[in-house]
Amino acid sequence: MHYFSDIKLETQNTIHRIYKDFKSLNLKLFIIILFIGILFRIISFGMHTSLHTDEALYAKWAASIGYNYNIGFTISEVDKPPLFYYILGASIFLLGPNDYAVKMPGLIFGILMIPLVTLLALNLGKQKAALWAAFFYSLSPFEILYSPTVFAETTCIFFSLFVLLLIIYKKPVLSGIFFGLALSVKQSVIFFIPLYLFFLFMRSHRFHMKNMLKFLKGFLIICIPLFIWVLFFSSRGFDIFTAICQKRFFTISSGKANLMGWFSIERFFTGNLFSTYIAVTFIFLARILYAVKYFSKKNKHDLKRFLEIFSLLVFVVSYDLVISLLDYPLYSRYLLIISSSFIILFALSLNLILKRVSAQFKIFKKQKNLTPLLYGLIISYWIFKTPVHMQTFPDGANYSYSESIKPTTEFIKQNRMPAAVYYTDETWPWIDWYFFKEKEKGLILKKPANFKTQAGIKQLLNRMNDDKDKLEKMSVLFIINPSKDKNVFKLLEQETGLTPAYEKIYTSQPVNSTHPAYDIYRVNLESILK
Repeated sequence: MHYFSDIKLETQNTIHRIYKDFKSLNLKLFIIILFIGILFRIISFGMHTSLHTDEALYAKWAASIGYNYNIGFTISEVDKPPLFYYILGASIFLLGPNDYAVKMPGLIFGILMIPLVTLLALNLGKQKAALWAAFFYSLSPFEILYSPTVFAETTCIFFSLFVLLLIIYKKPVLSGIFFGLALSVKQSVIFFIPLYLFFLFMRSHRFHMKNMLKFLKGFLIICIPLFIWVLFFSSRGFDIFTAICQKRFFTISSGKANLMGWFSIERFFTGNLFSTYIAVTFIFLARILYAVKYFSKKNKHDLKRFLEIFSLLVFVVSYDLVISLLDYPLYSRYLLIISSSFIILFALSLNLILKRVSAQFKIFKKQKNLTPLLYGLIISYWIFKTPVHMQTFPDGANYSYSESIKPTTEFIKQNRMPAAVYYTDETWPWIDWYFFKEKEKGLILKKPANFKTQAGIKQLLNRMNDDKDKLEKMSVLFIINPSKDKNVFKLLEQETGLTPAYEKIYTSQPVNSTHPAYDIYRVNLESILK
């Protein structure tokens, strides 16, 4: 009972503190900024019409919870903790197995991140800095485009940053609970642990073991059921946590400099390369100004504030260096770990420098209308440039399969092909997401089939023989990579002695010419089946 009384008290105090913090802001201005941020995310929600390969796979797994009621969630391929899939599953349960249902949690958490980033900036800086943070986060092309996706990162980062806010608020039990929630979404939260420990130290009068024990208690409330799931329901067990560490943390990059590759994606945190260079310059210049201020006055409060913000900068830079040195694939979503922290740093730094500029130059003192003019120029630039930057965002990664498969998937999805048996190669383990509901009507998927060898064709024929009753009633569609599987029909003829009638009904046009096209063939197999 003492457990729950602590949680209740900390929850009440946190709600009161959040209310008090927002009351200290210019609420009208914040609501306008929030509205702009929501508007852009809704636009992005509508633009995001084709799910990435991983998104469709996650959606399929979540549908097993929300549509097939596999509450234990025992799918063997799952490589992340289960909370994210339960959240997606709940959305599918309410809205049905469709793209909008699986994108909705990302949209909601993406919107909730705006006030969360604002609160963090407020507690690390001042009211104007918090509003700048809200503004830049609301208009960040990177955050806007990633909000309505089916990736776990946005949800994980929301819980991870809320842990930091609760540590600042000195709520150890609740911060432990949210750390457990973040870990239950994705393992990436481990990158925040040094930052949490530093803030726990800075926000305590002394580094009390009592607070650490409370943090641990809160963590165990969530992690005991998580570990029960890992031990008794997950087919991979604790490998869910260790596999990613073994794969990433012990594989050093082969000497290639990945830092510029990551930076080319990071430019979309604030819009483009020019604005990112300005942001980086301001961040480091502001830290120098803050250090000079401390050494001139030696105010302990200034020193604590400087160290906390500096630790956030170290967190961003360290993460950049880690993923550059280790063998991380260049996937833009991995940068969601640091994007919000970068924007907070930029907002704090811009506010400090604008304050110094207006204080130092007499022209700003005499002509007070120049200050809002300067603010207006910055705001106008970001509002009008954001849509342009959203359109130039390169999807951030080398998604070669995605760029090849997307057109074909979209064709199948939009045309709602009649009940059919699909024979595919192994690159299509997720396509049945688009037919999850239609399976009840007889539309099924058979996969994979190796079309390149005689052994593979024999395996295909055996499967077709097993499906004989279904094949007589449904269309038979082959999804083929012509560069690898161009001899499929010749091999079929060799193995059966018959020439199957077939027609090409679609050829994909991949974004990049170096990526393969996929063909969809409708095949008449009546003679073979006889």
